[in-house]
Amino acid sequence: MQVAIQSRGLLAGLDESALKARVQTPPYQKLWDDMARAWRLVAERSARADGNYGYGALAWYSISPLAIEAALLHRWRGDAVALDYVRGRAEHLVRMAEDPSLAARAPGKAYPVHSNWELALAADLCRAALDGPVLDRLMRLFRTRAIDFHNGTRSILYYGAGANIPLCQAVTAGIVALVWGQDCAHPEWERVVDLARDACIENLRYGFDQNGYPYEGTGYGHTTLFHIYL
Repeated sequence: MQVAIQSRGLLAGLDESALKARVQTPPYQKLWDDMARAWRLVAERSARADGNYGYGALAWYSISPLAIEAALLHRWRGDAVALDYVRGRAEHLVRMAEDPSLAARAPGKAYPVHSNWELALAADLCRAALDGPVLDRLMRLFRTRAIDFHNGTRSILYYGAGANIPLCQAVTAGIVALVWGQDCAHPEWERVVDLARDACIENLRYGFDQNGYPYEGTGYGHTTLFHIYL
């Protein structure tokens, strides 16, 4: 399947050459080096455990930690090992979708829904390098499962408005739809993007008090704000 190389994700609308130059100069250079070092540690641990390990509350719905950072390392430094990590995380996610018994053995015993948006954004950064069987399988997953993985209007109506689970699912699906919906030919990708936007608005309207404190506490509140930020 042939797809456009131009980013629809994190680099959309940015001057990529200027951003790349900026992260290679102080004080951003240290942040970039720290990110690269953190990714190597995570990748080494992931290789030893095949990705099936937990890493704290509110994080176990993912099997692809730092996949986006790895994708940037490949895109801007030509790091082949980082590309292999992204490819491996993508293949693992697809395997879990195709074989439910793998998800049953994963931390939390659930399909890693947060990996949908992580790998959607990571794969977007590696569009040219992932073009082929891996990308085809990932696109099929986006079209048949990831974009439809949400609670619909529950995220903006009734008791669900402002709640963390409907919001996070709506945004996760919306990110995949925004970045890959057209390429994977999902028939309602634009509606899912609209739903994610509306879910963000309702969460900010009903999920926080007038001082900005989340009604569900800082743990869930920070998670929802992270999704809204994306």
